[in-house]
Amino acid sequence: MNDFLKEIGRSYIVSSLLPAAMFLPLALIVFYDFIPEAVVERIIILNVFWGQNWLFFLIAVFWIGFLLYSSFQSIIDFFLGEWLPKKLKRSMCSRCEAYYAKMLKSYYLACSKIRDISDPGNIDALIDLRPIALSELASLGLSAPIPLATSNVSPTFIGNVFQSSAVYIKDRYNIDGNVMWPRLIHVFPASFLRNLEEKNNYFLFLLNSSLLAGIIGVISLFLGIIDGSIQAIKNSGNTFALDYLYSSFELVGTACLFFLGFYPFYRLATNAAEDYSQIVCSGFDLYRRDLLMQIGLLSDENDLLQEKQLWGVLSEYMIAGNTLGLVDINFVIRRTVEKDNG
Repeated sequence: MNDFLKEIGRSYIVSSLLPAAMFLPLALIVFYDFIPEAVVERIIILNVFWGQNWLFFLIAVFWIGFLLYSSFQSIIDFFLGEWLPKKLKRSMCSRCEAYYAKMLKSYYLACSKIRDISDPGNIDALIDLRPIALSELASLGLSAPIPLATSNVSPTFIGNVFQSSAVYIKDRYNIDGNVMWPRLIHVFPASFLRNLEEKNNYFLFLLNSSLLAGIIGVISLFLGIIDGSIQAIKNSGNTFALDYLYSSFELVGTACLFFLGFYPFYRLATNAAEDYSQIVCSGFDLYRRDLLMQIGLLSDENDLLQEKQLWGVLSEYMIAGNTLGLVDINFVIRRTVEKDNG
């Protein structure tokens, strides 16, 4: 129990609390003039009675960090483009598909030539073409799902990284990653879990930092436009009206700075997502048979083709049980050492 709490605490501090502690002071500096006077007075009273004004800041940081930590799935869905309007989502998917297709032009060209080789004796052409296709795939890594299709292309870079890992797992082993991942993590050794947690914490830290930078930028831009409009209306006809708009220009400029900060954090988060996805894929590569052993379906006679068929049936069984009809699967009840001895 203590180890579990330590793991939760470390994840919370790195992934959520640190971004909150970084961006809350910046937000207070930017929006200080817009904080209601009643709130400022209460903070002053708190400072008088307690003698420390960091208490309010500390409480706010902890609550913002908790909000980020408890909303991580919604935040990930946001960056995956799940909240986008359908038309915009389709348009962004098409652009991503065209972008990755351009990157993979030489790969598809090599594949088409390989398919066009009808002479089995023309082995020299295959020897020359296969390394080209493999090098293109290796350079791309998990940046985009292969094969490219509207059904598996996401509207965002981070979404395509996760789609790529799902396609990899499905293509290599016929495993539904969403179904089997919660079960697979229980067979990982401690060293693998620590590495996985570090990659996940780093990814969420960058993702939350990008989110907070974007939120502050949007609020600054909104307040700058509203404040500028009010000042322009109040001072219409005044030749020195621009003097009243400096605060609006400052807010808009601040918004631009935070938007500039949003993108680097997002791109770094994309790279971190690739590292995390590689660990996830390697988990399936190395420990999927351990999961089969725990379930009771591992056999030394299983070759890769039989294993893929087994994973397909098992994934269906885990999703639907027998509600779609009786699945062709034979569970092997493992005998423990105690039962054998008994």
